Amino acid sequence: MTNASTDTEVDEVEDGLVWEEPAPRGPRAKRINWEEILAPLEGHPGKWARIRCFPTVAKSTVAAGSLRKQFGENWEFASRTSEKGEGLLFARHLSE
Repeated sequence: MTNASTDTEVDEVEDGLVWEEPAPRGPRAKRINWEEILAPLEGHPGKWARIRCFPTVAKSTVAAGSLRKQFGENWEFASRTSEKGEGLLFARHLSE
């Protein structure tokens, strides 16, 4: 049996499980250079800047959480929803 959506061979269906190989990975997304994006904010401590727009607020929220862990206490990150439903990511550098 073949899965039409992935064109992969399916061994059998058992209790709702489908035994098959996953489809090949698609191209990887380009890595975001956050250091480069955030560098200009260091010259404007305390001032918020929108640094990225994501397709969903869930993605911008995950990015904000990751950046908080990566950059530490001298930075603040916030995620908001645009009028179009996109996820907006904001950042500011705090003065030391």
